[in-house]
Amino acid sequence: FRLDREDLDPEEHGDLHRALRVGVLCSNADLEGEDGPSGDPTEVALVEMGARAGLRRRDLLDELPEEREESFDTETNKMATVHRREDGFLVAVKGAPEAVLEVCSRVLENGEETELDDAGREGWVKRNEALAGDGLRVLALAQKRVEQSDAPPYQDLTLLGLVGLYDPPRKTVKEAIRACRDAGIRVVMVTGDQPATAANIARALGIIGEEDKAAPMMGQDLGDLDADDSERAERVRETAVFARVSPEQKLSLIRVYQDRGEVVGMTGDGVNDAPALKKADIGIAMGRRGTEVARETSDIVLKDDAFETIVTAIEQGRTIFENIRRFIVFLLSGNLGQIVGVSAAAL
Repeated sequence: FRLDREDLDPEEHGDLHRALRVGVLCSNADLEGEDGPSGDPTEVALVEMGARAGLRRRDLLDELPEEREESFDTETNKMATVHRREDGFLVAVKGAPEAVLEVCSRVLENGEETELDDAGREGWVKRNEALAGDGLRVLALAQKRVEQSDAPPYQDLTLLGLVGLYDPPRKTVKEAIRACRDAGIRVVMVTGDQPATAANIARALGIIGEEDKAAPMMGQDLGDLDADDSERAERVRETAVFARVSPEQKLSLIRVYQDRGEVVGMTGDGVNDAPALKKADIGIAMGRRGTEVARETSDIVLKDDAFETIVTAIEQGRTIFENIRRFIVFLLSGNLGQIVGVSAAAL
C-alpha cells in the first residue's frame, strides 16, 4: 500500500482501513476454500486486498457477524450487508459509483465525517471518470451505523472512497476478434460497466478503432426495443459497445439482431444472463466462473473461459461443414456421371 509513492500501513490510516473493511464485509467471496479462492472475481480481488492489510474475512465475520444481505440488484446497482456490533449494526455497501453517490449524505475525510455537498459530489464524479477512463472497473464503498438490522440500507450513507480494479484482457483476445472480423463475424460488447471503462477496453481489444471517440450506448438510452421503431433498431444494430445494460435489455438486444435474420451467439456467466443465453441461437456459458444456472441453460460451456476457444470452435465447425458439403457434391457429381453413362449406353 502506497500514498504519494511512499509505503503506507493501512492500520495507521483510519480512512483506508474502514474502506478495506467494507470491501471485505460486503462480499460473498472466500479465499480459504478447499479448491482455492471462490466467488465473483471482483469480490475475490476486494477480499484479497483486505487480506493483504491483515483484514481476513472470516476473522471480521467473527467480530462483526452478518445479520442479513441485500443482494446485488441491477435496478439499484448496489449490494449491502448488515453486521451486528456492540452498539447496534454496521451497514456495508458497495456498488456503481453514481448509484452509491446518490444515497450518500456524508464523506469520511481524515477520520471525520463531513457533509457531502454538491461541489464535493462533483469532485468524486470526476475521480470516478478519471479511473474509468484508464480502463478500470470502479466501485464505490460506503457505510453507516443503524439501531435496527432491518433499517433501509441505501439511505444517509457515508462515502468511504472508490476502488479501481484492472481486469487486463488476454493478449490473445485481440487477435481472436480480428479473426472473427475476417471470418464475417461481428463482435459486440454488452457490459454492466460504465461507458468510459467499456470504451477503453473495447479500443484495447479492437472492437472499436482507436480513433473512434463515440461513446458507448447506455442501457437507459435503448428505450423500448420491442416497440416498432426502425430508426432506433438500426442505430442499435450499428453500435458495437453497450454499457450499463440490464439483463432484460440483453434479451431485447438479441431479439433485435435475430429480427434482422442474424445468427446470435452470446456469452455469459451469471444467473441474470440465463434468459438471454436461452434466447440466443447459441448460448455460451463460462465453465470456471459461470453459475450453475448459466451452464445448464447454455448450449456450450467453455472449460477455460477463453474467448479464443469460441473462435477455434467456429473454425473447426466451418471446416467440418465444408468437408460435408464437398463430400455431398462429390457423391452427387460421381453418381450423376454414372447415371448418365448407364443411360447413354442403354439408349
